[in-house]
Amino acid sequence: MIVAGTARDSNKHKAKKTRKECEVSSGALAAISDEALISDILRYADRRLRLLMTEYWSRYRTVCELLENFFRGLSEAK
Repeated sequence: MIVAGTARDSNKHKAKKTRKECEVSSGALAAISDEALISDILRYADRRLRLLMTEYWSRYRTVCELLENFFRGLSEAK
């Protein structure tokens, strides 16, 4: 590789270049609206609680009511 002049393009150098190309600074992330954030949280909670919903309906309903009250309190605090 040294004789051919390709040593500088070795895997180690390529890996560093690729890693730098893929890195994203936290400032480059787009701001998300409050409504979108709440929607994402609720979808996540719904996915995580599906088993609870099928096996323990009253417990699932209680958790959903608590989430609703929590987000209502957040919206009223604005």
